[in-house]
Amino acid sequence: MSASIATICLFQNRGCLDKKDYGDEAGIRSVLQPNVFTEYGLTQRDLLMLRGKDEIRRIVEGCGLSGYFNSNIAFDDVWNKAAEIDKDLLQELASKDGERVSLYSFREVLFGKRAEEIRRTVNREYTEMCC
Repeated sequence: MSASIATICLFQNRGCLDKKDYGDEAGIRSVLQPNVFTEYGLTQRDLLMLRGKDEIRRIVEGCGLSGYFNSNIAFDDVWNKAAEIDKDLLQELASKDGERVSLYSFREVLFGKRAEEIRRTVNREYTEMCC
């Protein structure tokens, strides 16, 4: 092993009787009501990790969400809004140049825009039916 590479094992003295809260373990709520991401083995760290456009695009395509983008919802618009959210959410950890965003913020913006689009469509169709 090279001397220039640091190999630090966090919490190496941690044991089952150690009652100290290290801040990296889930609470009782996540045990009783796990979120959908937990079901797929994803952690909050996975969702908040900053990723580049190509990686986010691959994830979106891999999840079958490419159909969410259309003339009203553009990838770059979602990206820019996600970068703004990350600045508030992650503060000093956010990408300074907007070249990376978290999957969490990107998903929130995309689903929010999609929900608004569905809401407008339903309202328009309801208005045409009754009024």
